[in-house]
Amino acid sequence: MKTRFLAHFQVIAFVASASIHQANADSATWNGTTDALWATSTNWSSDPNPVPGIADTATFNNAGNANTIIDLGAGVTISSIVFDTATVAADTFGVG
Repeated sequence: MKTRFLAHFQVIAFVASASIHQANADSATWNGTTDALWATSTNWSSDPNPVPGIADTATFNNAGNANTIIDLGAGVTISSIVFDTATVAADTFGVG
């Protein structure tokens, strides 16, 4: 009986961890391809909805195509920001 309960618990734990991982599906890397607006989807590296939001991670690990004064627009809620290399550009975040 204990073995069957343990196996059932492990399946539930696996499903829960898979669901948590999926919540971060829109995490993306800033490339600054189009302009300096956070909300421009072509500035980010992932698809289909690449602009990172509330449960996501925004990664900055490159020169950002010289778009380094990043306009957050009407406000951004994000889980975390990662500056991932020694060669990342000196980015500035603000509005306008």
